Amino acid sequence: MAAKKSPSAPRNGRTGFEDCPCHAAVVRAHAGMIASGAPDSVALEAAVRVYRYHHPEVAPGRAHDQVERWVFTGPLH
Repeated sequence: MAAKKSPSAPRNGRTGFEDCPCHAAVVRAHAGMIASGAPDSVALEAAVRVYRYHHPEVAPGRAHDQVERWVFTGPLH
C-alpha cells in the first residue's frame, strides 16, 4: 500500500503545496471577494479560512503565508 504524501513534503525544491487540490478554491475565494469590492485584507482572510478548512493541521501563520504566495503573484514589497 502506497503511503499518502504530505502536502508539505519537499519535491524538487518545492513545498508540495503547489499541487494541492484546494489551490483553485483558495484563489477563487480571494478573487471573488476582490471582485465584489471587499478590501484586500478581508479577501485574504476569507482565502485563509478556505485553506484552513482543507488543512486544519497547518498552523495559522503558515497557512496565511501559503495563501499569500498563492494569491499575490506579483512582486511583494
